[in-house]
Amino acid sequence: LSLAARRQLTPVVQVFSDLGFSRNSGTFPAIGLSSTMATLPASAPTNPFQQAIRVATPTTSIDGHYSSTGVTYRAVGGVISALPADWKLEADASWIRYHLDWQAPPSLAATAAPAYAAGLLNPLRDPQLYPLDLSPYFLPPTEGPQSVYQRDYTLRFSGPVGQLSGGAPRLSGLLERLEQVYGAVDYMSAGTFYYMPQTAQLVQSAYLEARIPLFSEVNRRRGLEELELQLAGRVDDYEVDGSNTFIPAGATIVRATNRMRSTNPTIALRYKPVPSLMLRGSYGTGFVPPSPSQTAPNPPQTSAGNYFDPRRGNQILGTFTTYSGGRSDLRPEESTSWSAGLVYSPTFIPRFRVSLDWLQLKKKDNITTLSGQVILNNEDLFPERVTRGANLPGDQPGWAGPVTGLDFSVINVA
Repeated sequence: LSLAARRQLTPVVQVFSDLGFSRNSGTFPAIGLSSTMATLPASAPTNPFQQAIRVATPTTSIDGHYSSTGVTYRAVGGVISALPADWKLEADASWIRYHLDWQAPPSLAATAAPAYAAGLLNPLRDPQLYPLDLSPYFLPPTEGPQSVYQRDYTLRFSGPVGQLSGGAPRLSGLLERLEQVYGAVDYMSAGTFYYMPQTAQLVQSAYLEARIPLFSEVNRRRGLEELELQLAGRVDDYEVDGSNTFIPAGATIVRATNRMRSTNPTIALRYKPVPSLMLRGSYGTGFVPPSPSQTAPNPPQTSAGNYFDPRRGNQILGTFTTYSGGRSDLRPEESTSWSAGLVYSPTFIPRFRVSLDWLQLKKKDNITTLSGQVILNNEDLFPERVTRGANLPGDQPGWAGPVTGLDFSVINVA
């Protein structure tokens, strides 16, 4: 639902507004078997392989599905003004509220492990002939609501500056203040209630772009139908007020504030040697700061199983401590891009157009998370993410000590 209005107050001043509401709901089956993934130990009477294996069993015990309902409210208002010398000015403000209610399917509880080990559950039989009832071992669904608020204030301007033989260069600019607030959330996962504190992000930006027509239809010559240079720069100031996000009852809330600035240029060239062929190329840089949820670590949690230890003969991990969430020393993502291309529009084939483009994007300090098995399989690359204890009696020669901690927190790679 949308309601828009526009009014010309004077020959040079126009105001506008836009009110909107939307609601989206969706439900779809859970595809995959991750919710029934479990470890069948080598000692289980139902395991003929003489080594621990991971199993995922189709089951009709639980009708797994994902569901979500999102509601968006939007209000926008602004003014457009025509200024002298063919300049234009636009100022607007927008407010958006988005509310999401979601539910994820249940997952297998730790109580299933003893049942598998004792042979009470046999996942290796044909589930069509011997249906496996996992319903007593499933945790309640994961669910929780969240609201996001956004206020955006922008000022745009554009107009000609001076005069060249190819035409008047045009200057465009933008000043913006973007405020985003992620509301606090109470949600339940794996049968436990958790709390996610409110976080926020403030971005203040300035952008300036110049398009310089060196050659155009007014001064074109042989081999120079058109040549335009684009120079642009953007400065962003970020203030991120974040916190840990996976907080069980009684755990400590950790707050973290990051402030950073980025300056990113863009240089582009557009060239037409003949009317039917256009060549183009550009260079630019990019910047993505850590999000509010990536700035502070979550409380340590106790876990067990689920991963194989390649430094201990692929044994299943015992009990260990997990560390997740953000990091205060996380660096922003940075990128450099180069592009080149051509557009061919032959005059002898009406309305025919073909384009060819090449793009190279190099990213540095990409922000990501690694799974526990990836960390264990590449421990020599991430030694600080694996904590081990002393060797146990009966360990094979050359084995490392048992894993006592795994660090799943976000990391900069590449």
